[in-house]
Amino acid sequence: MYKLDIIACGDYAANVAENETPADLRADVNAVCRERPRRIDRYTQLALLGSARCVGEQPLSPRTGLYMGSRFASLSNAITMHEQMIGRGDTPKPAHFINSLSNSASFYVARNLELSGRNQFVSRGDASTVATLQVASLDLLSGTVDEALVGIVEEAVTPLAHHRQRLAVSTDSNTQGEGSHWLRLARSGSGATALGQVDQLRCLADSDALQQWLQAMQSEQEGTLLFAAPTCRAAVADLWQGGWFDPSLAYYPAISAGALLAFVQSPPYGVRALLCVTGDEDGRWHVVRVSCG
Repeated sequence: MYKLDIIACGDYAANVAENETPADLRADVNAVCRERPRRIDRYTQLALLGSARCVGEQPLSPRTGLYMGSRFASLSNAITMHEQMIGRGDTPKPAHFINSLSNSASFYVARNLELSGRNQFVSRGDASTVATLQVASLDLLSGTVDEALVGIVEEAVTPLAHHRQRLAVSTDSNTQGEGSHWLRLARSGSGATALGQVDQLRCLADSDALQQWLQAMQSEQEGTLLFAAPTCRAAVADLWQGGWFDPSLAYYPAISAGALLAFVQSPPYGVRALLCVTGDEDGRWHVVRVSCG
């Protein structure tokens, strides 16, 4: 069994209530960026803020790979651009078009952190957290990179009624969330001080495979908690008899990454590991286990 050491983490997360615009992040972003970025959208602000909080003042290895995941990427910018083209028949502004590219935000993150190596963007719906970690782990274990900076970023876009339709979630909830969650990873045994370890990453074909995997975890159930994304928690509830982890976050597609960071930053007393479970639109299940202590 391989292990990836979590050597740093950092993030930004917030709830967005009905009839409220998301928080203005410009001042926070300018405070942590090496240079003041121009003509960036809010999604890129989220990516810059979370990644900078993760890295802090610690130097990054020149052989650090950057891996970003998201379900929608720059959603508000895409909406603005389509409103210009379809609603008004206008040509979109060059900055809006450039920022609509999924890897535009990761370019700004790499420039801010002075990275020039591997730079990948991954999207797999609500399962983007595990998918992005899988891509990063392949490069780490093959020696393609020495370290991996992994971030999952999602923004909330108002009006929330429209946003819930995109997410296919219940309209009776009046709060949604957004977040930018980042982990700095290295191969186990690299010598870096570890906050925790990623020691399981799986994509399971169906619910039967998920049940078998969870049953295999039962021997460690006493020291293990489970987190399942709200969109699939009902389907998982009957398969797990142990305790549950509550990260106190409103729903958004990156919530599983938020749960991982909340656990690593403050693991409950006596708990050794967290299992995160997320389903995708094709009936598969994506699971990750993080151990602390």
